[in-house]
Amino acid sequence: MAKEKKANVGVSIDGSQGTQTFDSSKFKEAYEEWKDQCGSVSGEQMGITSDKTLLDLVAAHGDTQVARPYTDDPLDDGAGNVVELLDALLDLTDGITEEDKKNVTKVYTKLKNMQNTEADPRNIVFTVPIFRKVNRKNADYDEETDTKEVYGHYRTTDYVKYRNLKAKLFGGKEESLKAVSSDWYNTSKNTAEPPMWQALFAGDGTLYEVKKSIILKQQLVSNGLVYILSETVKALEEDVSFEHLKLKIVDSGKGVTAPELMTIDAIKEYMAECVGTPQAPGWGINKTTGMFRDTHVNNRLKAFTFIDIGVKDSKTVKRVADYDKFIGEVKGISVNISRRQTKNLAILTGKCKRTPGKETVFMPGVAKPKPVEKKKKEVKKSWKSVLAW
Repeated sequence: MAKEKKANVGVSIDGSQGTQTFDSSKFKEAYEEWKDQCGSVSGEQMGITSDKTLLDLVAAHGDTQVARPYTDDPLDDGAGNVVELLDALLDLTDGITEEDKKNVTKVYTKLKNMQNTEADPRNIVFTVPIFRKVNRKNADYDEETDTKEVYGHYRTTDYVKYRNLKAKLFGGKEESLKAVSSDWYNTSKNTAEPPMWQALFAGDGTLYEVKKSIILKQQLVSNGLVYILSETVKALEEDVSFEHLKLKIVDSGKGVTAPELMTIDAIKEYMAECVGTPQAPGWGINKTTGMFRDTHVNNRLKAFTFIDIGVKDSKTVKRVADYDKFIGEVKGISVNISRRQTKNLAILTGKCKRTPGKETVFMPGVAKPKPVEKKKKEVKKSWKSVLAW
């Protein structure tokens, strides 16, 4: 299978334009597999009387009818619906923000902390009658001596037998649902593997055909949300970036100003090379007149792309351009800048000044003053000197 291309989304703020890139391939396959598997598991297959699928239950954080067999503790806790969160990351219609990353991390941490606790679906406890101790004539039993506690799921073989005995004795309907697989419940904690537990915690990241494993276990889900969320958190840390950000440089107000632009090391170094020094003027200075070549510099600067600017400059760029709410390192930048602001950059290097009373900029000390020629004193010769000559 060919590797899926990275997703790109445009992000525009105050005239600046960036492209955020997200490589979701590391978790997308596992997540889509998880959704397909959970979406195909019906209430009947889970041993509950509900028309909802396993995916519905996870997305809704537990249906009131089936919450007790799994967990009363909602998964969102202010972080939003985990399925909606992951769907939104894959759709990527807007840039991924620090808040998005925080929400995904929050859900992942909550699930990790839930694992093997009282709130874990495998540790929800149920008291069921021991059928061999139940009175066959009136369905009575002693709640202290004739019951046992099981974890994970209530629909054990004894439970179904007891319900059917009551139906037979008192004229009710027999259970329409059979007892669930024995690996979905257990008399010990941290052992049972009911459907909701599988949806959250199953697997170790290995994708395989679930149907083949049904021979040994009633396994419905290959890899649970904890694995998928761990891959998502990793992807958000490592696989999101702004490959290119074009900065709009403005005089004032919203946008990036020339002084802000000069806080970026890559720009500062570019302009330092451009103007040079009075002793060694750069390519942006007329070496004869010392005048700053603003049109030439402006054209070159607008056409130039700064690549691999580094982490420090990335943070500076995001701060001055108001992109710091979005995740991802900025890899490269270019600028949309006027001649006026280009001249301001030259002045901000500290090597150039504005020509008094004019809009032009020059570098002091480059143009040499022209030497003043001294007039030769005319020597008048006498007639005797002329004749002698």
